[in-house]
Amino acid sequence: MGSSSPLCLLLLLLLASAAAVAHAWPGDNVWKHTLVYTHEKLTGPNSTWLITVQSQLRGDNFRQFGVEDNELRDGPDPLRSSLCGRFQALFALAGLVSPPGMESAVNFLFTAGMFRRSIVCVSGPILDFESTRERKIMGGTDVFLVARGYTFKH
Repeated sequence: MGSSSPLCLLLLLLLASAAAVAHAWPGDNVWKHTLVYTHEKLTGPNSTWLITVQSQLRGDNFRQFGVEDNELRDGPDPLRSSLCGRFQALFALAGLVSPPGMESAVNFLFTAGMFRRSIVCVSGPILDFESTRERKIMGGTDVFLVARGYTFKH
């Protein structure tokens, strides 16, 4: 039985991803403006977010890590809107000031509609929890393969 080299696999993956990006990069920009709503449940037995690592070193929120898995819908009313995907995130409370800031990495996973089977990857800090949050789009898959831009969360 032969052995395989991890370097060979890495090179193959690199070439495949470079070919996919080169094929998908349009000559002109195609803008997509999408409005979706995340539906969070912050408390109760069916809460959609959870602090997974609690800081043992301090009495505040610094050094806490968590996960989030919310519904992504096409309207603000969860009873009258259609489910179009998931809003899944990892976050770290990273601020020493009060209120603490938060660093987040978010995936918008579309499961229905024109963006079905596509993902948008978003990252960035949340400096305060009261104002509009703006984050950078880092890329994506399928329809959003070479995505760039920003997101707002009110």
